[in-house]
Amino acid sequence: MPYNFIRIVMAFVIVFLSYLGSYIATFLLDKIGHLVSKTKTHLDDEIIAALKSPIRILFILGGLFWALYYLDRSLKIGRVSVVEIFIILGILFIAYTLKRIIAAILIWSSKSISPKTGTKIDDHLFSFVRKIMTILVYLIAFIIILDRLGIKIGPLLAGLGIAGLAVALALQDTLSNFFSGIHILADKPIRVGDFIKIDSTVGLEGIVKEIGWRSIRIETASGDTIIIPNSKIAQSTVINFSLPAEPTNIVINVSASYDSKVDEVEKLLVTAVNNVMNKNKNIIKEFEPIARFNNFGSSSLDFSIVYRIDAYQNHAEASSEIREEILKLFRKNKIEIPFPITTVQLKK
Repeated sequence: MPYNFIRIVMAFVIVFLSYLGSYIATFLLDKIGHLVSKTKTHLDDEIIAALKSPIRILFILGGLFWALYYLDRSLKIGRVSVVEIFIILGILFIAYTLKRIIAAILIWSSKSISPKTGTKIDDHLFSFVRKIMTILVYLIAFIIILDRLGIKIGPLLAGLGIAGLAVALALQDTLSNFFSGIHILADKPIRVGDFIKIDSTVGLEGIVKEIGWRSIRIETASGDTIIIPNSKIAQSTVINFSLPAEPTNIVINVSASYDSKVDEVEKLLVTAVNNVMNKNKNIIKEFEPIARFNNFGSSSLDFSIVYRIDAYQNHAEASSEIREEILKLFRKNKIEIPFPITTVQLKK
């Protein structure tokens, strides 16, 4: 059936109005973006920016569809109807929009999380994840289109399932470290600058220098850098000496002979901390040292002295100075520090 002049003009009007509507929608989106830019988070800014292009495409595709549909509902291109073509274009449009939204979320995550990890490695990782998600979204769209066109996708899905399983097994350790890194960054049991100790049996301790998606870098007291996989951190018992507050109490255990007077030993322990406190600025002066008589040992009276340090990583030097001062005061006051003695009796 020949198209009359009025139908053609109306089709052009529909296309023009859709084109004009796309600019109006973009203008309104810019206004919304200006309003959301005042919020504390930048995620909404990234999403608004990501939606500009899809909104324009949506109006233009919609206008073209209604123009062609208005001209001839039974119009076909080859064996495929115009309606079916626009359904396929709609599937691709949804995939394109999802890809841009996911990319916006990942870009926001990269900008907000990467500076906190103390490493630029995560920027490359976010880029890699963005590419993987893009491939995945378009792959799903491609499968849906094939199914829409009547092509059997069962063998294809089976092949993709086997390939996915093989990749998952090959990347098992990498994925374990990746998700453990997400848990560490979300739960924040460890932060850059914290002094931590991992597994009392291993005795590894140091300052956290970097937190990545795959590993954590720790600097030990000797200056060595140790890289620990995130999965190892997730499976270990971690003591964070910087939480909940930076100042922490330190306990020094001391033994004295049974001939010693308990009150005299306790006074000397407090005096030792006070003497060192005047020279070491890392010891908290507002905290009164606490001396305790703890137990009757096998060959000694067991005491402890508690003091407070500004940061756990400073305790080694302070504790060494306090022990030296205790030894000096004990020798001056003739208090003996015993050592274990084993008495062996031989029967004739």
